[in-house]
Amino acid sequence: VRVFRALRKAVEDAQGFDIDFRIDREDGLRHFNFICRPEIGEGGVFERLYGILFDITERKEAELQLINSENQLKAAQQLGKMGSWEFLPDEQKVVLSEEVQWLLQFDKEELTIDQWRQIGEVDAQDWTMLKQDIATAIEKNKPHNTDFKVTLTTGETRYFNVTGEPLMHKSGHRLIKLYGTLMDITDRKEAEYELRVSNEQLVKTNAELDRFVYSASHDLRAPMVSVLGLINLANMETDISKMGDYLALMERSVRKLDTFVQEIIHYSRNSRLEVKREPINLEKLIREVMDDLQFMDEAKAVASTLEVDIQEDFYTDLNRLSVVINNMINNAYRYSSPHRRDPYLKVKVQVANGQAVLTFEDNGQGIGQDHLDSIFKMFYRASENSKGSGLGLYIVKESIEKLQGKVDVESTLGLGTTFTITLPSLPPTETE
Repeated sequence: VRVFRALRKAVEDAQGFDIDFRIDREDGLRHFNFICRPEIGEGGVFERLYGILFDITERKEAELQLINSENQLKAAQQLGKMGSWEFLPDEQKVVLSEEVQWLLQFDKEELTIDQWRQIGEVDAQDWTMLKQDIATAIEKNKPHNTDFKVTLTTGETRYFNVTGEPLMHKSGHRLIKLYGTLMDITDRKEAEYELRVSNEQLVKTNAELDRFVYSASHDLRAPMVSVLGLINLANMETDISKMGDYLALMERSVRKLDTFVQEIIHYSRNSRLEVKREPINLEKLIREVMDDLQFMDEAKAVASTLEVDIQEDFYTDLNRLSVVINNMINNAYRYSSPHRRDPYLKVKVQVANGQAVLTFEDNGQGIGQDHLDSIFKMFYRASENSKGSGLGLYIVKESIEKLQGKVDVESTLGLGTTFTITLPSLPPTETE
């Protein structure tokens, strides 16, 4: 419409025009510049219009990029996140603008090369890369653009982007100065880190989901298939005295299914719920778990002892810690050695210096060295004799990580296993 109006006015007034316009074509949006001029004949009579059309799409895109860059630079300047600097080789000094001094928390306008490191501790790898980039820029007379991390003298860690451009003597063999900008990019780096962590967590979740679907389909169906088979046998059985045997086998399958369902619930809760910070009576909690599990067939032969050294109050999430302790003691009983005369489980608890250290030592079946790196993986079974679903230790590790702790394991096949769990105390905050 603007072009037609310009043409109409040009004919009416016998005047030229210069106008930019856009056309949305099948191959994308294109920008054009239309220059039109009138041709005046004898006696000053308007005879015709002539013109030329230029495709200026690339120029417009470059202008847009430049505007965006300028807007970003203006925004950075307005937010106080960018400043200028220059290096003067003849004087061997660096000159910093007020903005750069503020960014670096450094109150000197000029400093020597030796003083540069007084600003803070630059990451060693970044420092090497920065020096290489500057040397290359000077050697090839080209700009450089480098990100680096520095711990300022205030103790604060920040990320910066530094650009530099060499100004060479007309001979091309001598550097007059190196000048550029310094921009604080801490927010961007933190956002990139959060995105990377989220992506890694997504990959981990997808992999776990694949394993979960594969293994759950077997662990959920196997007990049900077993029960259905036993029901079928019971229906055909004529000897009523054998019904008790069938019911006992059914009960074992159903309990196995119930255990697996409980583990899935624990896994779901651990991944969904926020960590609660509440006071924990560790001695009471562990004794309750031991009492609950004392009627396990394997537990009856195991001598269990608890040694407690609690020097201060301890806070963490009770539900998650209960799941961890239950799994630790349950496994010690379940995999006790049937051939030992004196099977034992020794539990030690020490609370001091803002943390709790829980040790579970047994002389049971033990774990082979080739399996130790994998026992905390989802659905991993260390041997064909494993009685669980392979979820227990995975849930233990995930729960401990939620509680900001760590777990270490030492084991020798045939001799026993020791798990050491270290958990920080998590007192409630004022808002809680």
